[in-house]
Amino acid sequence: MHFSKADLLPKHWIPQPKDQNGFERKVFLYELDPAKDSQEYQKVQSDFKVSCPSNNIAKIERVQNPALYATYAIRKKKMDEGNGSKEMNLFHGTTGENCKMINHTGFNRSFRGKNGRGKEHVGGLLIAASAALGTEFN
Repeated sequence: MHFSKADLLPKHWIPQPKDQNGFERKVFLYELDPAKDSQEYQKVQSDFKVSCPSNNIAKIERVQNPALYATYAIRKKKMDEGNGSKEMNLFHGTTGENCKMINHTGFNRSFRGKNGRGKEHVGGLLIAASAALGTEFN
């Protein structure tokens, strides 16, 4: 089974911008427009507001990392062919510096205890369906 990277990427992603040397950027943060990207924006906003109704959202960005997404898509396809995947959106509170590392290299359990306050949780890591748990650490 062979896939091209383009086959694996979401159709709604914008083309990956080029760097100053003309190479495709590895990571691009695309700021969602509430009007133009309304379905995607509203989904993220709704998930966040369920547990943080009084928090203001400054902006919502989509992380476009084609290499990481392709890895995810292949793994998800294999899981779907097996027992099926039980995908869900989760939240993780961490520092801005860790966000940059996660955007480039993916989520890594070594980030545990790096949430801005040095706290560790069950198994040393906190990811949750509730955004409120992630916001209390930043």
